Amino acid sequence: MKRMILLCVSAMICILKAYSEEFTIPYNEGTDKPYSITYRCIEDAAGTVEISRVDFPDYYIGTVDVVNIPGTIVIDGKSYVVTTINNYFWGTRSYGPRKIVFPSTIRWIKNSIWAPLVEEIIFDNSPLEELYYINSFSSNRNLRHISFGDACLLSELPYECFQYCSSLTDVQLPKSLKTIGNFAFDGCTSLKSISLPPSLEYIGCAFIDCTSLEEVIYNGTRLMNIGDETFKNCTSLKSISLPSVCKIGKRAFLNCKSLNSVTICTRYNENIRIESHAFDNCINLNDLKYEPNSLQYIGEAAFNNCSSLRSFALPSEGLSIDVRAFAGCTGLEKFEVEVSGWQMKFSVIDGVLIRNRNELMAYPAGKKDISYSVPDVVSSIASGAFEGAVHLEDINFHDHIENFGVMAFRDCKALKKVNMPGSLNHVPSGTFSGCSSLESVSIPDKYVYIGASSFQDCSSLLEVKLPSYLQVIGESAFVNCSKIENVALPENMKEIRANTFRNCESLKIITLPENLDTIHFGALQGCKGLQKIELPKSLKGIEPWAFKGCESLESLTIPDNVTGIGINAFADCTSLKEVIVGNRVKEIGQWAFYDCVAMEKLTL
Repeated sequence: MKRMILLCVSAMICILKAYSEEFTIPYNEGTDKPYSITYRCIEDAAGTVEISRVDFPDYYIGTVDVVNIPGTIVIDGKSYVVTTINNYFWGTRSYGPRKIVFPSTIRWIKNSIWAPLVEEIIFDNSPLEELYYINSFSSNRNLRHISFGDACLLSELPYECFQYCSSLTDVQLPKSLKTIGNFAFDGCTSLKSISLPPSLEYIGCAFIDCTSLEEVIYNGTRLMNIGDETFKNCTSLKSISLPSVCKIGKRAFLNCKSLNSVTICTRYNENIRIESHAFDNCINLNDLKYEPNSLQYIGEAAFNNCSSLRSFALPSEGLSIDVRAFAGCTGLEKFEVEVSGWQMKFSVIDGVLIRNRNELMAYPAGKKDISYSVPDVVSSIASGAFEGAVHLEDINFHDHIENFGVMAFRDCKALKKVNMPGSLNHVPSGTFSGCSSLESVSIPDKYVYIGASSFQDCSSLLEVKLPSYLQVIGESAFVNCSKIENVALPENMKEIRANTFRNCESLKIITLPENLDTIHFGALQGCKGLQKIELPKSLKGIEPWAFKGCESLESLTIPDNVTGIGINAFADCTSLKEVIVGNRVKEIGQWAFYDCVAMEKLTL
């Protein structure tokens, strides 16, 4: 314990010795009212001082035109070199400098510089080596210009360095810079152009929400990686050339809606990785320059909604593509692959991308054919393979398809008719979600499962004949299928899952199986045309919102096995006149019959 105390005392003595003297010097340059700067000697660096405080008089309201920090000061005949800035407050929202000029002697900044009124910061050929504080200049919302000068030795702009400097329009970056940290220019909404130095090697998520940024200039060869979300939401960015970049991070250009031209690694034998959602929603991207044979990886939804892409070139081998990589590319008419041998991983049949010679990986969403027959060599359909296909009206399957990915035909707005292949036994989740023109679907009798949201928003679907062996319909499977009038649930079904038929406004008749156990949350909510329903004796539970808004339902008998009726279960059933509640019901939830204005008789 004594040894620990002695060590602590020794450390405190060293600190006090290192900062043993302070000098306060008044200045009146640029203003008729004086301000003062306090300097502190750094004794472990003889003859040097740091700025520890800048004081403006409390009574002063307004701005100092310019604060010129001296490179040297003389105290009692002794000269000191100003090497360090270690002060936070450089004024308030009422008073302070418009411009700060740092001398050529400054080497370190050890604190954030908060100067609410400053418009310009100049480093006058300072050999600046390090910004110790992460958000060194952040939230100076009047700052318009900053120049680090040619002598600057700074290698990194730290985390949040200029974050929320919303007036910043002009930045001269150090020629020595290697890294731009995360959020360095986040929210710099006035920044229109940035010139990246040739020395740069890495950019983090630095330019998020720079909504005025139009131009990024880079002529170097060292920048190999762009981090996640680097230019996310840069909605004015039109073109960018990064010829040495091999890796584009996740969501790097997400929502860059004006971006039309991109150049990335154009050197052969480099491995190009385009991570998930990298160009998601770049709706004007039509010119992507790269070396196709260098592509190694394309992540999930990497080009989602890039509706201006017309074609895409891929290598025949060595590439990995995640699902939905080209989902919503409604202008994409074909894929191109250079054929190079028997072991090739990718091939193209009629413009459609085939992986491993048997998996239909991606159908170009802008392909103009209205009908398509799956080739005999294909035994698997990838997830999202046909998503967003604009012109496709009819799809023909053969009967030896072994695998069918989720959301395979999501948002195929023109698709009208589908016959599911007999080689499968289920409809995967989200398969036809958003197919607003789909009128009929033929599902083989052997199918036992219809996945969640499979036919959600199929607003033209008139009829669906459910297979007799069907056991499960997933949640929200037929939400918003507003034209279906008649549904008969097979005998093997024991529950109607949450929201299964919600907002099927034209549904008039639904036949329930004798072994039905539960009608789940919102299962028939908003079925305005439902006039009559016979609940089976096997039913045990009616969950909240199950029949809410069934405006045409006139009478109802709750079977004896039902033990509870959920909250709002029959709310807004405005035509409901008579309800008979079974003997075992122990609880009726709040508002279960709310706004049943026609109710004449309730038997408990």
